[in-house]
Amino acid sequence: MATKLDQVLRDIETLPPQDQRAVQEALDRMLRPTTAADEAELVRKAANRGIHITVPDDEMTDEEFDAFKPVAVKGEPLSEVIIRERR
Repeated sequence: MATKLDQVLRDIETLPPQDQRAVQEALDRMLRPTTAADEAELVRKAANRGIHITVPDDEMTDEEFDAFKPVAVKGEPLSEVIIRERR
């Protein structure tokens, strides 16, 4: 059975060269490393829409991740509230 990736690759092979290059350029944009300028642009666009976000300066280490303890809150779990309200 063909995977979704196999189907996508077959579909790309049927495209004319110009469209194949457009697919390659789109993939290159999606896969390029994020730069500080990209992050600054994201923060700026969010701020223009009234959304405050912060981008961490560094990644969490494995030890920090393992030591993470969620904050205990009273009441119904937020995930259940969201599910209920979406219905």
